[in-house]
Amino acid sequence: MEDKTTGMMDFSYCAAIPTRERPEELRRCVACVLKQRPKPKKIIIMDDGNLDMPFLLRNLGLQEENIIYHRKKEPGMVESYNIAMDICPTEWILFLDDDIYLYDDFMERMIEALEGYPHPEKVAGLAGYPAKNGSAAHPLFSKISRIIHYIFQIGGGCEGRFFASSFCTDYGQGRHPKRSYKVEHVPGGIGLWRTEIVRQYRHQKKFGNLYALGSDKDMAYRISRKHILLCEPSARALHLRSSQGRMNRYDFGKMIIRNQFIFYRDTFVKTKTSPIFFYWSLLGKILVYFAGAVFSGHYRERMVEVHGMIAALKREIRGTIQS
Repeated sequence: MEDKTTGMMDFSYCAAIPTRERPEELRRCVACVLKQRPKPKKIIIMDDGNLDMPFLLRNLGLQEENIIYHRKKEPGMVESYNIAMDICPTEWILFLDDDIYLYDDFMERMIEALEGYPHPEKVAGLAGYPAKNGSAAHPLFSKISRIIHYIFQIGGGCEGRFFASSFCTDYGQGRHPKRSYKVEHVPGGIGLWRTEIVRQYRHQKKFGNLYALGSDKDMAYRISRKHILLCEPSARALHLRSSQGRMNRYDFGKMIIRNQFIFYRDTFVKTKTSPIFFYWSLLGKILVYFAGAVFSGHYRERMVEVHGMIAALKREIRGTIQS
């Protein structure tokens, strides 16, 4: 036990938190980071809003020497992630969304998973696990949903791994071993990375800059081709999903389809049958969102996303045919 404690205390990392006009969420996130064991050497705050150092010192319980504060002129998650990689002075960097809440033993569990792997020096990143937040769906409904997702190859499989369709089973939406296991995806908002490696791969701006849905999957997938990525299910966190700063539903629907095309075309390792699986999964994705709109009780609002998805699909198909 003493050896493990010593190992944890020697573990050097920074916590990087991109934020924009969500001071209460940021305060809560920083508070749970400060409870971690070991604590981060620095907390890197990438600000796309109007915070200032006096606010950070007064409201976050930090000392000036514990903060690396960077305010950007142009907002965008991709640039925030990439700048944080560049200015991080430690071997490891923990990326967190500002509306993430970490359980107190989060970092202990992550470090134990790293140290327990036969070749820890080969591990490039580790995924924490999002615990369920709020009331859980009925078990029968959850089972049916996972079966449908699996049929269309858009989820329901081993969490953190990709199907032949280029879609990935997100964490909390499939199955996972009880102990740490190899994955191909580490979520952008709850991932621990070896700094030197992520600097080589980086997030790509072609996925968009403000929200950039799927850029984390793209980077993680590219890294997983040459390095080991792990998920530690006992390293739990809650994604408290702030309503502030969310894009409109139509544009979000378009982004779902457009960015999946970008990942499939430019990054995903394909086989001869990949196009069949890919378009089958796109169809399933739209049908699942349509069913969600019908049964949600918010039909008109949710259908806006579906219309955005269909518009993006038409555009991408036209572009494919013309090329």
